[in-house]
Amino acid sequence: MKFPKVPGDTPREQFVNLVRQVMSVPKAEVDNGATKRRRAKRRKAKTLVILIVALLLFPLNALAGNSQKLAACNIWANLVRTIAEKRDEGVTSDEIRATMAGTKFAPGQKDLVEGFITTIYGDDSITPDKAAAVALQGCMGEDE
Repeated sequence: MKFPKVPGDTPREQFVNLVRQVMSVPKAEVDNGATKRRRAKRRKAKTLVILIVALLLFPLNALAGNSQKLAACNIWANLVRTIAEKRDEGVTSDEIRATMAGTKFAPGQKDLVEGFITTIYGDDSITPDKAAAVALQGCMGEDE
């Protein structure tokens, strides 16, 4: 690849002229919207996959009765809904994590909550009701 000659007598002048040329390029020519759209699509797909995998691996007591299982799943669905609502209210993920740090979870459940926070904050299109419904469905669909 051959670059055009940059005007200037000294290397310093050439550098300054090159910088001026680069700085004068309109942002519209530099901006690559297609790449941004592809990245956004991939990010949404990844977050959805992470959410599905997290819900499928959600640890529940296999011996729990249906009413106990429903109660436990409702607790998790409400937690996920609350996280999404707080996101919509403008609470940062760091503040949510700090709040969750004070609660006692089993090691696997702590990782799961961290995954919920990352997924919900990573995709603004997930509404609180949608997040809770997916969490409840994934939780209730286990061990059947």
